[in-house]
Amino acid sequence: MLNTENISDINKKKEHVHGNQEDHVVDAEFENVDEADDKEKDSGIKIKRPKDWRSKSYKELKEEVRKQFVEQGHDDVPDDIVEQIVDDITKDVAKRKIRQNVFSFVRLTLVASISVLTLSVFMLIFQTSDKFISKEELQIDITNAINKDIKLDDLKMVYRKQSSVYSNSLWPIVKPHLFYEKSSLTLITVLEDIKSKHLIKNSELVESDNKELKIIDAMTSEYNKINPFDGLDEQDIRDFKNISSSLSVEAYEKINDEIFSLTSSLKVKNNLINQYLNSSNLSLYISLSAFIFSVLVTLWQLLSSRRSSQKQLVAEAIKEHEKSIQK
Repeated sequence: MLNTENISDINKKKEHVHGNQEDHVVDAEFENVDEADDKEKDSGIKIKRPKDWRSKSYKELKEEVRKQFVEQGHDDVPDDIVEQIVDDITKDVAKRKIRQNVFSFVRLTLVASISVLTLSVFMLIFQTSDKFISKEELQIDITNAINKDIKLDDLKMVYRKQSSVYSNSLWPIVKPHLFYEKSSLTLITVLEDIKSKHLIKNSELVESDNKELKIIDAMTSEYNKINPFDGLDEQDIRDFKNISSSLSVEAYEKINDEIFSLTSSLKVKNNLINQYLNSSNLSLYISLSAFIFSVLVTLWQLLSSRRSSQKQLVAEAIKEHEKSIQK
């Protein structure tokens, strides 16, 4: 039997349990001795969360809590106080577990998003690697070569060298108008762009500009005579060369305009095909990234649901125990 003084003390402890739950929950395990001493002075009793509480039954948790009371000199604490403490521990840890799951999901989502974004960036860089050339840099190089009155063969050599300097970045996708696509690029395209720049300038053409334009026109005319099929794929080039070789010079001159129109049309179509292929590859990379992201989220959900099931089993066991006590 408990005496009156003990009952009074126990009631005060019970009020303290209801008034300040944190004295009995998980965070009662303090990080340093000074904080623990201050807390003990306020409450007089310090109940620590039992280790491996998930694997313990409700009865074992009660025994663990009561054991801590006894160790602190309170061996006459009623069962309802002990049960209240166990319930508080269980509820508090369950709430903390929910918060941890939410934070874990947010962290996983951020990590997965960053990973997918990084992977997509690398895929895009790989997609644009060795395929695009800076317009400005190549035009400057060709212009410098033209102003030195070099021959067409030398200009073609400069073009081959400088057009092999690729841009390995995302800028060709962000600002495609600033780059040439290697697969469809020809020297004529660069010469025409340089000429167009001079013609659309706001200021009047100076003597050096006129001289440069004359050189570009001469280079373009000579280039078209020597390389009429430049810019086509290898099979088309072979076919047109076979046509030109099977005709006499007079006969070929009669159909030269039609041949030029046909080659221009084929170049446009080839460019469109290359653009569609690049778009399809980009869609493939985006689909792969989305698939990887969905797999990561699914794995997290499976792991989370498994942990939640374990927590649910513990909660159900506690409820069954409470029902049996009430009966």
